[in-house]
Amino acid sequence: MDLGLLSSVMVITVFALYLILIVGVAVMTVIVTVLRFYQDLLSDGGYLMHTLPVSTHALLLSKLFGAVIMTLISLLVGGISLIIFASYSD
Repeated sequence: MDLGLLSSVMVITVFALYLILIVGVAVMTVIVTVLRFYQDLLSDGGYLMHTLPVSTHALLLSKLFGAVIMTLISLLVGGISLIIFASYSD
């Protein structure tokens, strides 16, 4: 087998695995965000959250703020990994 062809196949395989991992991180970020909304607002913990002396609007905004921060951090880490991956050369 030609060494150039083997190298190309390895690069394509590594890139495909990288894309799968990036998509997995994005999906897990959404799942964790939805689960945190559910657990902190609609389950037993939500009962305790709604006994706090703040409005439901404030509770939703605080959860939304946390979700946005987590999503931005996830995007930042993904962007940094993409820069590192793209700058790597043999």
